[in-house]
Amino acid sequence: MKRLCLGFLFLVVVLTSCENKREFTLLQTLEGHTFVVNTAFFSSNADRALSASSDFSIKLWNIESGHCIETFKGHSGEVWSANFSPDETKIVSASQDATVKIWDANSGTCLKTLTGHNAVVKYAVFSPDGTKIVSGAKDGEIKIWNANTGSCISTLEVPYNYQVNHISFSQNGEKIIFSAEDGRVYLWDVIADSCVLSWYAHSLGVKTAFYNSDGNKIISAGGDGKVKIWDAERGTCLKTFTGEKYAIYSLNEDFIAVIVDDEIWIYDVETEEKIQTLSGHGNFINSIMYSSDGKSIISASDDYTIKIWGELNADDIL
Repeated sequence: MKRLCLGFLFLVVVLTSCENKREFTLLQTLEGHTFVVNTAFFSSNADRALSASSDFSIKLWNIESGHCIETFKGHSGEVWSANFSPDETKIVSASQDATVKIWDANSGTCLKTLTGHNAVVKYAVFSPDGTKIVSGAKDGEIKIWNANTGSCISTLEVPYNYQVNHISFSQNGEKIIFSAEDGRVYLWDVIADSCVLSWYAHSLGVKTAFYNSDGNKIISAGGDGKVKIWDAERGTCLKTFTGEKYAIYSLNEDFIAVIVDDEIWIYDVETEEKIQTLSGHGNFINSIMYSSDGKSIISASDDYTIKIWGELNADDIL
């Protein structure tokens, strides 16, 4: 086993924009889960959405109609995350029942159950080439799996068994970011098979962290009520914002959207000015994601719903 080197929660999404004024409005509310929705993510062309819930289920949605296409059942505990494979033919889920499951995205059939974790699995994600799955658990254990065979390739461990909250890859698949409850960001080099950098980022745990498109910056969200942008090579803080739970970049990184309780705040990154507040959820928001074209945002909430927010054109605003 390899060991990694040594509240308010905030979610950040960096949105693309080429105009001075960008406004979003609520377009759709997806209802059907019977308990808290932990994550919700768009498909690559934003025609579908995938949600993971504490009601033990995963749902696949048609965005235009708002109808549930498929419900995936098989976990015996809360489902903390669900992610598409790169080709979107499969889904990987992480659960309170200490398992990772691989599903057929079209039929809803469970293809494989990956066992080996001894604690709640908080997050699981495919590698960008779809050949591996990486999962992280509450006991600080991280497993890298062969996505085709389901066999465990490697097991890593966060020092002192701190909970792994989130996992993300660089776009080229060469680096992995582990966000841990010890407040540190860990960067794992896939080729070298070693931790190349870690630093203390947040005082109350790192909830999520992502690379930007160029791989030279990282945005993290912590339990200390802060979102931070970092130099990925040095681990030095470049900017700090107020926000909760999640952080993710889009293409030109002009704007970020952050969770603040049951609202989404959108900031101009350069000026650090808040330019819009999105309200509509009836309880805490747990995740947000932008569509690939930057024109939509999806949010998952403790109010059992998923909401789709769409961009208004300048003509619509006037």
